[in-house]
Amino acid sequence: MIYNPLALYIEVNAISVIMLLTILIKSIGSELINRWQYFVSGIALMVINITCDTIWQLMDSGCIPGNRTLDYITKSIYFFSLTFIGLIWLLLSEAIRRTAFSAWRLSMILSGAIVYLHALLLITNPWTGFLFHVGSDLFYVRGRLFILQYIFPFVYLAVCAVRSTQNISREKNYFERTTFFANSLCPLIPVAASLLQLYFRRLPLLAPSLAITIFLLYTYLIESGVKYDSLTGLSNRRALFHTISHWMKSPSESGLFLFMIDVDFFKTINDSFGHVQGDMALKKVAEILESGIAECGKRALAARYGGDEFTIILQSESSSENNRISARIQRLISMSNKSGNHLYHLSLSIGCVRYDPLTTHTVRELVNAADSVLYLVKKQRHIQRL
Repeated sequence: MIYNPLALYIEVNAISVIMLLTILIKSIGSELINRWQYFVSGIALMVINITCDTIWQLMDSGCIPGNRTLDYITKSIYFFSLTFIGLIWLLLSEAIRRTAFSAWRLSMILSGAIVYLHALLLITNPWTGFLFHVGSDLFYVRGRLFILQYIFPFVYLAVCAVRSTQNISREKNYFERTTFFANSLCPLIPVAASLLQLYFRRLPLLAPSLAITIFLLYTYLIESGVKYDSLTGLSNRRALFHTISHWMKSPSESGLFLFMIDVDFFKTINDSFGHVQGDMALKKVAEILESGIAECGKRALAARYGGDEFTIILQSESSSENNRISARIQRLISMSNKSGNHLYHLSLSIGCVRYDPLTTHTVRELVNAADSVLYLVKKQRHIQRL
């Protein structure tokens, strides 16, 4: 059997594209994946990148006719998509780690600076030849600044890996540490493949590395779904109990508070406006709870306990902070009702207890204590209505 490098290159690229398209199709519309909006965009960019690489290889080998303009366009899209993939990966990593990175306008502008610079270099490249040059004989030559096209995406991936690695040692939650570990390791696969392919141009390394990385990340995201509620995107009961147990065992000078939160008259919302609106109400409550604890950072975790019940676990040195959080959540609920963005009236009952290691020994006991306080709050509000 005669070894054909081009045939191998095209076959590997084709298999990689099929893998990526399969994951892309499965990801579109998925509640789990939609929480990280950049995932699908990243896959689409990878498909474009590999397709351009395949077309250029076929033109370079003379298998399909080409011209200078098509060569410039194909190569430009190929290199630009690599840089864009780096940016998307950084944004995806920040979204998975639930940082406020994408909410900071300055950070978004600065993170996009490399993309803008690369775009400018590619637009002017046909005249400057700084990045690469295609002669009249269609012979491809690397320019003086060619290496920048590999450095640009590497910068994004390096920042992603460093930021994730820094969080591994600081994070107390086991689930979150696993997330940061995956974020720090995944970029290493395409980085290593890119470095090798930089020197061995006929070896099909980058495409399969991208496909394998996406497959691993997709598998991880699906498996990590066991700790998230599919409707609201909050942590679910399993993740909540794990976090409470871990925080109860971890020595800390901060107090530990548990909030039990119930949506008042939720059955009425379902009966009057339908289950679709009921789901929207639960999503709105989840959004408000996350906003209510946003300034607490990693010291607080909001979760859906089940049905129309939610919880917040908070580490705080101040006993008054739990009152401020409750007041902030109620204020946000009031603002939401006044906005007129939903047909129903939202109302929450909130019960909160402080963990006492002398009287409470298990997670279930702590939850039952908070639930008892919630029951008293609801009972008192019912009496007041009468």
